[in-house]
Amino acid sequence: LPSFRKPKDTNRDATLAKTTRVPTSLPRFSLPFPNIIDRYIMKKYSAIFGLVFVSALSVSAIINFFDRVNSVYEHEKPLSLLFSFIWYKMPESMQYIFPVTALIATLLSLGLLMKFNEITAMKACGISLYRILIPVLVLSGLASLCSFYVQEYILPYSNKRAEQVWNKIEDKPARSY
Repeated sequence: LPSFRKPKDTNRDATLAKTTRVPTSLPRFSLPFPNIIDRYIMKKYSAIFGLVFVSALSVSAIINFFDRVNSVYEHEKPLSLLFSFIWYKMPESMQYIFPVTALIATLLSLGLLMKFNEITAMKACGISLYRILIPVLVLSGLASLCSFYVQEYILPYSNKRAEQVWNKIEDKPARSY
């Protein structure tokens, strides 16, 4: 039977073996965290966290506005003072809103993943439930650090300024600290 193979070219193989190949791309740098699934979960969590945080902060500002607007009109002060008061009260509202927002974002993001069977698919691929929770825990930790920063560095100054602005609205004398 005739052979359909091409005869080996020994000279060609020898020259290829002697030449060194230059890599066309650098080796990929990979970390165990964050991988694609982690980024996907973090994106969902961040979107829900941001939406809940902004909406709760807006509701808090609106409630503050309607609680205090009568006093501003009674003392015939401009609304700009009320808006600056609300601005200085925002960090205090943020202090109350951070933990609730983290809880709601965790429940909703994991609930949505469960609703669309994404957690089931991840578990079928061999990813443990604890591994799925790592991005949520990392972002919750960042929210906790942000809350600590607001509480320790922004809130004392902000409360002092809010009280000064409110005393100006109420025509009360300034306090000495």
